[in-house]
Amino acid sequence: MKNDDIIKMINNIQNSWKPVCIRVSLFSALLLYLLPYFFPSIKIDPKWIFSSISMGLVAIIFILLEIHKTILQKEEPKTYTNLKAAEPTILQTITNLANRKRNDPIVVKILGNRLSRVSPILSDIFRKSNEGKFGQNKIEVVVYHTDPTLISKEYLPSTKDRNRAENKHETYSANLLSNISWLSQNAEDSKNVSLKFVKYLPIPCFYAYLIDKRFLFWGHFTWDEETNDWIGPSNKCYYIESRDDDPTMFLDWVKNRLKIYDIIFDK
Repeated sequence: MKNDDIIKMINNIQNSWKPVCIRVSLFSALLLYLLPYFFPSIKIDPKWIFSSISMGLVAIIFILLEIHKTILQKEEPKTYTNLKAAEPTILQTITNLANRKRNDPIVVKILGNRLSRVSPILSDIFRKSNEGKFGQNKIEVVVYHTDPTLISKEYLPSTKDRNRAENKHETYSANLLSNISWLSQNAEDSKNVSLKFVKYLPIPCFYAYLIDKRFLFWGHFTWDEETNDWIGPSNKCYYIESRDDDPTMFLDWVKNRLKIYDIIFDK
């Protein structure tokens, strides 16, 4: 048996043992209770019935603890100090969706710049997929990134040493191409995750992780004159969910913007 098969089997046991215990507990308790009525010669010790019921109660307690944990997670602040702080919640959101029974794939759209912070998150997604944490569900990832050839007055505001800034960003462009190549190779080795890249021309305005069209993690880009660089992932990360009471105007705007990128740049 392969390691992947063992991991999947363990995950299936973790996800199914509680409902199985409840069913077995109810069935065995009912059977032990009714047997003396149909077969008077059989004597059932009440402790056996109590033991059967106790097994189901333990499973119910674990289910209630998971519900309590989920409620606490929903009450977490919807602002993170930076993108790295939001990464565990991003991965958990994808994992929770993957563990639900669904026929359609989970679509994750990522809007970045040079993919410096995107690469570690995608690496974790590939790892979880190979470990069987997503079950049989498919994850379709679309990554939007700055065009590596984009070195212009619009992309680089006026600086004292423009040649130095352009040389620096040419190096960043090479790193971007290297990230794309590495991620593409990892996606090919993943059973459940497909990966697609779309390069865009405008300057980076904001980064975003749009999951299943409902869960949005985003933050803004700012220009740092001292480093002559665009700062994004180190800025605050905000969370919006479509079922929140707050207006979803911004989430709808992000979906519209990514759709425009698909129309204009996905060729």
